[in-house]
Amino acid sequence: MTAITPPDLHGRERERADLDALVRAAAASRSGVRVLVGEPGAGKTALLDYAATRAGGFTVLAARGVPSESRLPFAALHRLVRPLTPLVDGLPEPQRRALAVALGRAEGPAPDRFLISVAVLSLLSEAAERGPVLAVADDAHWMDAPSLDALAFAAARLEAEGVALLAARRPDHPPVFQGLPTAQVGGLEAEAAGRLVRERARGPVGEAVCARLVAHTGGNPLALREIVDGLTPDQLAGRTALPRPLPVGPGLERAYLDRVAALPEDTRTLLLLAAVESEIDAATLVRAAAHARIDVSAIEAAEAAGLVQLSEAGVRFRHPLMRSAVHQGAGLTRRRWAHQVLAETSGPPDRRSWHRAAAALEPDAGLAAELEATAVRARVRSGYAAAAVALERAAELTPAAAQRGRRLVAAAWDRWQAGHTDLAVHLLDRAGRPTGADADAGSARPSGDDPGLPAPERTGDTAPERAAGPGEPEETGDPDEIAFLSGVIGLRVGATGTAYESLLSAARLPDPARALRALMGAAEAASYAGDLVRLATAARRAGSLGDTPGTRAALMRAYLAALAEAASGDLPRAVGPLRQVVDAAGLVADPDALGWAGTAALMLGDDEAAHALSSRAVALARARGAVTAVPQALELLVYSELWTGRLGMAGANALEGLRLATDTGQLNCVCHLHALLALHAAIEGDEHACRERAQAALARAREHRIGLAAAVATWALAFSDLSAGRYGQAAQRLTRMSRADAGLGHGAITLLSAPHYVEAAVRDGDRERAARALEAFRTWAETVGSPWARALVERCRALLAPERDAGEHYLAALELHARGERDFERARTALLYGAYLRHRRHREEARDHLREAAEVFERLGAARWRQRAAAELRAAGEPVSGPGSSIGEVLTAQQLQIARFVAEGATNREIAARLFVSPRTVDYHVRNIFTKLGITSRAELIRSAASSLTAPGG
Repeated sequence: MTAITPPDLHGRERERADLDALVRAAAASRSGVRVLVGEPGAGKTALLDYAATRAGGFTVLAARGVPSESRLPFAALHRLVRPLTPLVDGLPEPQRRALAVALGRAEGPAPDRFLISVAVLSLLSEAAERGPVLAVADDAHWMDAPSLDALAFAAARLEAEGVALLAARRPDHPPVFQGLPTAQVGGLEAEAAGRLVRERARGPVGEAVCARLVAHTGGNPLALREIVDGLTPDQLAGRTALPRPLPVGPGLERAYLDRVAALPEDTRTLLLLAAVESEIDAATLVRAAAHARIDVSAIEAAEAAGLVQLSEAGVRFRHPLMRSAVHQGAGLTRRRWAHQVLAETSGPPDRRSWHRAAAALEPDAGLAAELEATAVRARVRSGYAAAAVALERAAELTPAAAQRGRRLVAAAWDRWQAGHTDLAVHLLDRAGRPTGADADAGSARPSGDDPGLPAPERTGDTAPERAAGPGEPEETGDPDEIAFLSGVIGLRVGATGTAYESLLSAARLPDPARALRALMGAAEAASYAGDLVRLATAARRAGSLGDTPGTRAALMRAYLAALAEAASGDLPRAVGPLRQVVDAAGLVADPDALGWAGTAALMLGDDEAAHALSSRAVALARARGAVTAVPQALELLVYSELWTGRLGMAGANALEGLRLATDTGQLNCVCHLHALLALHAAIEGDEHACRERAQAALARAREHRIGLAAAVATWALAFSDLSAGRYGQAAQRLTRMSRADAGLGHGAITLLSAPHYVEAAVRDGDRERAARALEAFRTWAETVGSPWARALVERCRALLAPERDAGEHYLAALELHARGERDFERARTALLYGAYLRHRRHREEARDHLREAAEVFERLGAARWRQRAAAELRAAGEPVSGPGSSIGEVLTAQQLQIARFVAEGATNREIAARLFVSPRTVDYHVRNIFTKLGITSRAELIRSAASSLTAPGG
C-alpha cells in the first residue's frame, strides 16, 4: 500500500490516544471496533488517516461511501476487500461462492446475506493470520446497505483476530453500525482551534476575532479553514468588522444545502425566514408564514430532517453553520425579500427597524434615526456591541456627512466599551476621513446581515444613571471628539505621551463636562507615565473650565485639584481635596469615578476605603457588561489587596484582569498587571515568576513610557532581592528607580517603596542615604495620619537607631500596626523585632514575635518569609514543623475567585456573569473545588471558607 502522509491534526489528544490503543491492541491480536460520529468537516477523515499512519506493518483496507453508489449492492464492500482477492479462494466453498457472486467475480443466484457476512468475517480473519489488519470505512452513511450489513455483522464478532475496524459517519443520517462502540468527534478545543486559525491565516488574528470564529463554528476544522480563507487580513486582525452572519465555506455549504434542497419549497422558505431572524419565536414565524401565504406546519419537515429543533419558544438551528448555509445560499434577492417580510411581522419595534435597514437600498435619514434609537436602548441594557452594530448601519444609511461622522464616533465608543479595541480604532479612522474619502460613507447597500442585537430583553433591568455613559458623545462629532476617544484608547494601548496630547487637545470641547472628562484622561495619562510636569499642567487647566453641576463633576474637580497640589509637592494642601473625593464616592455609581476615589484613598493611606471603593468599581463594571472597564478597575483592586494580606484574591484578580485586558487589546493594562503579578510573586517568594513577570512588564513599559508599570516591576525585583538577603542589589534597583526620568519611573512608587529601601540600605551599610529616603515617607505618613504608614516609619527608625534604642521603636511600630490592616508588613515588623530580641538574648520574648510572624506568613502564603521566620525560631530554640496547606495553595487562581463568590452566596449564573464565562464552566470549577477541599455542598464551602476567602489574609 502507498504510504499515507500523516495528517496535520490540531488537538485531538483524546481521540488519538483511543485510536493508538486500538492499533496497539490489533498488533497484539486483540480486535477492536470504533465508529467515529461527527458533523461534516469535524475531522473524522483526518482521524482515520491518522490511524492508518500509525498502523505500520498492517494490511490497510480502505473504502469511502459515494452517494452515487449507495444503491449498488456490495459496491463499498468490493472496494474495501479488493486487496484481499487472492485470499477468497481459500475460504470454505459456500462462503467463497457467495462472496464471489456478491463481488461480481462469479455468476449465480442471489446469495444468502448471512452467508456473505460470515464470508467477510472469515476473509478478515484469514488476512489477520498473515499480520494485523486495519479496515477503514469512511463516509459510511453513503455506503450501500448490503455492504454495511456484512461489515456490521463481522465487526460485532471480531475478538482475537488482530483486526481493527474503523468507520466514520454523520449523525444526521439513518444510523449505521448500530450497537458498535462509537466515539463522538466534536469541534476542536478552543486552544487547538485557535492554533488552526492562526496557522491558516498566515498573519495577525485578533483574540476576539479568533474567539468568535471558534464559537461560530463550534471548533469545526473544515469550517474554520474555509471561513479564514474567505476573510480579509483586516477582518482577521480585528481592524474591520466581521460579516454577519459569518460565511460558510463552499465545502460545508454544499454539504448542508444538499439536505435543504431535498425539502419542499415552502419548508425552504420558512427556513430562510428563520435564518434571517436568527432567533425567531413561534409567534413571529406564524405571522411571517401567513404573510407569505405558507402553511406554518411546513417547518416540521425541516425538523424531521434534523436541521432544526422546534419548541413553543420558536425555531433553533441544530448548528450555527446550518443557519449560515441557508442564509448564504439564498442569495441577495431572496434575503431582501425575507427581511421585508419580517419588517412587517416581527414583534419588537427594534427588530422591525433592523429588518428594514437590512433591506434598504438607498440612504434614509428616518431609518438611520430609528437605528440610533435602538442603539440607545441597547446601551441602557449594557448591550454595547449591539449598540455599535446599530450605529454603524445607521451611519451607512445617513445622507449627511456630519451626522454620519457623529454616529461613527458614537459607534466607536460602544465598540470600546464592548472590548473591541481594533474595531473602535477603525471606526475613528473612518469618522476622521474627509467627506467622500470613506468608502462606506452614505452607502446603503443591503447588507442582508443579521443585526447582532440580542433578543428582546425579558427583564426590566437597566443600569443606574445610564443614558450616554461616562465620556460618551451625545450631539457633536467633531475632531475634538475623535481626539478624545483616540486618547482614551491610546492610554490603554499606545504611548502615554501621545494619549496625553490627544486628551489635552480634546479638552477644547465646548461642553464643560466633556472637557473636564478629557482633562481627567490627560491627568491619568501623565500619572501613568509618572510625568509630574504634565500632570500639574492638566490638573490646573480644570480651573479655567466653565461650571459643571453634579456630584461626579465635583468629584473630578476635587481630584484634579488634589493632583495639582501633590504634583507641586504640597502634600498638606492635597489632603483636603482627596478626602472630598473619597466622601463624594458614596454618591456616585460609575466605575471610573469610583476608581479615582479609590486612588485618592490610596494616596491618603486609607486601605479600607481603597479596597471598598475599588471592589465597588469592579462589581459595577461587571454588572454593566463594560468589559474594557473591568481590568482597569481590577488594577486598583489588586493594589489594595496586595499589601492588606489578601494575597490569594490579589493573584486571582490580577490574572483575571490580565486575561480580560489581553482579550480586549488593552496592552498597557496587560503591562501594568504583569508588574503587579511580579510584585505578588515577590511577596510570595517566587523568584522565577517575579523575574518573568517583571521582564514582560518592563519591555513594554520602556517602549511606551509607562512609568507606573516600570516602577512597580522594579519594586517587585527589589523586594525579591530584599527577601533573598541581596540587600545591595535591592538598594541599587530602588536608587535607579528614584532617579529615572518620566516614563521610566514614578514618584508615588518611589515614595511607597521607601521603607523597603531603608531596610536594604541599612543592611548594606548606607545609613545616610537610608535616613534621607525616610524623610519623604515620614512627611507623607504624618500628613495623612495612616496607622500602617506611621508604623513603617517607626520600623525604619528602629533600623536606623543605635541598637539599645531600637526596641522602643519596634514596639511603637507594632502598636500602630495593630490599628491598621497590613498584616504582611506587621508580620515583617514582628520578624525584625524577634530577630533583634534574639540577638540581644531575650529568646523567650523573641519566640512570641517570631511565632506570630511565621503564622501570618503561612496564612498569607508568603513561603520565603515563613522560611526566614522559621529559621529565626529555630535559632531562638523552638522546633518548627513544616508548613500546612492553605486554601490559596490548594485551589487555582480561578477556583479561588469562584470559591469566594460562592462563599458570598452567588449562584453559578451570577458568578458566570461576573467573570464573563458560561454557567457550565462555573459548575465544572465548583465541582473541582468540592473535590479538592473534600466537601460536598455549597453550604459547607460557605461555612468553612467564607472567612478565609473574604477577610484580609485570604
